[in-house]
Amino acid sequence: MTPNPTPTSTPVITPTPGSFEINNVVIYPNPFHPGGGLGATLGADITQDAESLTIKIYTTGFRAVREIVIPGIISAGRVNAHVNERDIGNLANGIYYYTVTGESAGNTKAKALPGALIILR
Repeated sequence: MTPNPTPTSTPVITPTPGSFEINNVVIYPNPFHPGGGLGATLGADITQDAESLTIKIYTTGFRAVREIVIPGIISAGRVNAHVNERDIGNLANGIYYYTVTGESAGNTKAKALPGALIILR
């Protein structure tokens, strides 16, 4: 019996003119355990280069408690950005909601669907 090779492909996000979207957003580890000193990671797919990404964190009552800006040119594709523990480590135990917004070089803005973040001490 001769083995047959199986072709596979890996999806790649390429810049799309005129369309700026942020998809598949996740903050991990989730639940987040402050005190390890490592912080967290924001993962997202973006369709165009972004000038910055902003993470806004809200309580379950939708009161804004944090705004974290990730500056610099962020290339289109899968983004894995580090979030410092000092930015989210002093939040109380509980469930929080977050949104991620971005702005491209052409001042086009995009907003991802909200996600949930759990803080456990």
